[in-house]
Amino acid sequence: MWGFTDKFSWIPSTFNGQGDALIFDANYQPKPAHAALKEILEVGVDLTPKISAASRSGKQLIINGEKFLEGAQIFMNGEKQKKVFVDEENPSMMIVARKAGKFVKPGDLLQVKNPDGRVSNEFVYQNASN
Repeated sequence: MWGFTDKFSWIPSTFNGQGDALIFDANYQPKPAHAALKEILEVGVDLTPKISAASRSGKQLIINGEKFLEGAQIFMNGEKQKKVFVDEENPSMMIVARKAGKFVKPGDLLQVKNPDGRVSNEFVYQNASN
């Protein structure tokens, strides 16, 4: 933030037609951004990866979810899988193990571990198709 109230913002004088970008308006009343910032500071941001679905496509095991990072790893029943990459189009939402689809079976436990050490929920694989 460059300040806290729109009353003293330098933005309108520097960027014509822009402004009102701070957490308090010109009358020192909180704006929606104030509530959002307050919540983040009080609660924090959850950066833990989460698995919501898993499927198989040929030899590939595809895991969908959120907060996957480049360099994340997939674990199947505690065993690190090889040739893992995040999807180019949806890197934070899809991660793929190129050959794990050949071995995954219903009941297997899947997890994703990001390079920062955060580990996802355990997800029970149930998809027996493909």
